[in-house]
Amino acid sequence: MTFKNPTHTVLTALCLSIVPLVIAYYAMGLDKSGLDSPFIYEHLDDIWQFTLTKVLKETGWILYNPYLGAPEVASWHYHSAAQTSALHSIIMLAMSPFFDSAITLQQTYFILNFPLIAITAYWACRLLSIARLPAISAALLFAFCTYRFNILIYSFLPNYFCIPLAMVAIIWTFQGKFDAILTSAKLPVAVKSLLTNKSFLLGLFFIILIALSDGYYAFFSLLLFGCAGAIRLIVGGWKTPRILIPAVLNIIVLVVVSLLIQLPLYQYKKSHHDEFYQNNVADPVLLKYPLESEVYSSSLKLLITPNQQHHLGVMRHVGDRLVESSNAARRIAIPASITLGVFGTALLFLSFILLMVPQLRRTVFTDNATTLEHDKRFIGLGDSLLAIIFFVFLASISGGLGTLIAFVFPTIRAYNRFPIFMEFALLLLGALIASRALNTLRRPALITAALVIITALGIYDQIPANVANRSPDIRPRVAEETAFVKQLESELPKDAMVYQFPYSQYLTNNKYYGWGSFNHIRLYLFSDHIHWSNGASKNSPADNWNRRISKLPIDALINEIQAVGFKALVIDRTVVKDAEFATLKSALHSLNLVVIEDPSGRFAHVLLPQPNYKVSYSKDYTAIDSITINAATPFDKNAYPELIDSNKLELYLNDNRAPYPLRIERAQHPEIFKDVRVLTRGSGDSAILPATDLNATLTCTQLDKQQHVAIDLNNNGTFNLSLGQGAFPISVGVHLKGPDGAMLLWDSGYRIAENLVVKPGEKKRLVFDLKDYTGANQYKANPGNSLQFELVQDGNAWFPNASCSSAP
Repeated sequence: MTFKNPTHTVLTALCLSIVPLVIAYYAMGLDKSGLDSPFIYEHLDDIWQFTLTKVLKETGWILYNPYLGAPEVASWHYHSAAQTSALHSIIMLAMSPFFDSAITLQQTYFILNFPLIAITAYWACRLLSIARLPAISAALLFAFCTYRFNILIYSFLPNYFCIPLAMVAIIWTFQGKFDAILTSAKLPVAVKSLLTNKSFLLGLFFIILIALSDGYYAFFSLLLFGCAGAIRLIVGGWKTPRILIPAVLNIIVLVVVSLLIQLPLYQYKKSHHDEFYQNNVADPVLLKYPLESEVYSSSLKLLITPNQQHHLGVMRHVGDRLVESSNAARRIAIPASITLGVFGTALLFLSFILLMVPQLRRTVFTDNATTLEHDKRFIGLGDSLLAIIFFVFLASISGGLGTLIAFVFPTIRAYNRFPIFMEFALLLLGALIASRALNTLRRPALITAALVIITALGIYDQIPANVANRSPDIRPRVAEETAFVKQLESELPKDAMVYQFPYSQYLTNNKYYGWGSFNHIRLYLFSDHIHWSNGASKNSPADNWNRRISKLPIDALINEIQAVGFKALVIDRTVVKDAEFATLKSALHSLNLVVIEDPSGRFAHVLLPQPNYKVSYSKDYTAIDSITINAATPFDKNAYPELIDSNKLELYLNDNRAPYPLRIERAQHPEIFKDVRVLTRGSGDSAILPATDLNATLTCTQLDKQQHVAIDLNNNGTFNLSLGQGAFPISVGVHLKGPDGAMLLWDSGYRIAENLVVKPGEKKRLVFDLKDYTGANQYKANPGNSLQFELVQDGNAWFPNASCSSAP
């Protein structure tokens, strides 16, 4: 690229800087709603992304969050996407002093990427000898791809300014740009010349940038370099292997930088083995499977689908029809992440025609003669672009190359993101044809006018009609949540721990928030110095502790969180419905705790007094190492965590003559401290083996004729029984027997469980209602039929020793 006319250069720079900002300002509705309000606030990946930006601003990086996962610090090494997109974090970290809000910071960065993408795309075009005006057109169109708007919740994927630069290095490798250097002298001299060549070094710099910008884009670049290397091998590398050196070096640099950026993740995984491998078995939730590449793939139909939020009604209708028909054939519906738009679609079909008609290809791509082009190994820009387009298409479609690669490397699964490389190649193809037309046709003014019109219409076509629209409840919701958190902070000491009810982990299918939701950590976005309980990484000690105590009755849960120093309990009323909240409120009042309901109706909170004692857990939170009792007070057996044997503690205190505060160590008095592994055997997280270890009985009482039966569950064992929870839930099942005792229906799948926790020595009552029973009609068919109720742990066993029957 040359700068022969400084005036043109300045005007171009202004055009690529100002025009995208002006278009983005109105396209994103910033004239009506500022950057301080989230574009999207749906509690999925948008909350996660804002959380990453906030902790980046507060701590300087994204791997540890000291404000989540209380009573510990949340480590987020399990999610590699943020770390492998480090370049964007570095840029936002540099921007952060100028912004008070993480939301404003992240969304400003998104807006600034419109001109940034346009500038890098233009630079890439000029490096590839595209004329100025077609380069501007391609740059603007690439900056406003529909893909950007479809995934604007992220701070890295839609900010793909490195892709055009990486494409330059990829295309140069396809072309064999450096073959002349490598074949003009002996190998050592040729390699030295290559490593001092400015263009080659610039390409390596671009590769480093793409490796730092996103793991997906780095991997897609790797695939393209592999394709380029294979083509170079075919066109002459098998006879002259030295011409493969550029491809090999680019691949090495890309792989090394990508591995280095992931090194902290590997180190953490190695030192925290149990978080990723439960009982030396990999957590299936953290694994990627080859079939996922099939799920997250595109298709020709999806690529050419008009924007479903197009400005024109007929285009919206066509887009809806195509996406609906695609999803109808899928078990899992996937939105069309990348749609090429009208002009991108036209260029895609043109590329197919050029591939199929060699004569037309020779006519369109007859470039000006250069010394390199006389080399039979050299591949022209047009042919290189066609190869890239075809390869990306084959790799990204359902059942394509990507799904085959996934059998070897399943970590990368979203091949429907790969077409963003193809989209830039298509725009380069169009810009190349326009450049040739400007050079050969007699009326360049017509070409110029056509480019202006195509650019304007293309941007209009690609920008969704609804992208400026904000959900009307976003701003009031954010205002209410901000006000609630600020009020809570005013009532608490600095750096206080706040327990969030309900507990949730985004990698589990939580009954309140569902799978994959980050809704449970959203209050962190509006706090300055609160440590929240949710947000710890899956299987970490703090998360295991939170999951365990979340299954306890509210009075026992309060004991647990007070014992480690939590100062408040927050209840999320958006997921805790009225009936459950009323029960919670009543239970908290019985503990002499005041429930303060937020005026918005979205939250309630309870300020927790400090008890007369505090416990200290082991590093893995599987045991209490010590308990410190501050003063001699009347003993309350129900006021201690479940890992404390209150009976043994009372005996010890009655015999104690030591002064207070009194610290009792597990090492000296193990009888006072319970084993969590024994206590949680009935939590539902694992199978009870052997089944005979469960010691319980059922007693049935007929409450009314053929309608309700009371079932008393007596826990005669040594561990709690948590009903209806975990991967192996414990509940009561029902069998139907005839008058002669013969089995008529063994287990219809009906379960009786009310999320009760039955402690050793306790009895809890369940009530069977015939109207809910799936076999009710068969039961009522004969007055002599009877129901047999039996304790069951789904996924493990039935417990015939815990059963009872109810005669009609």
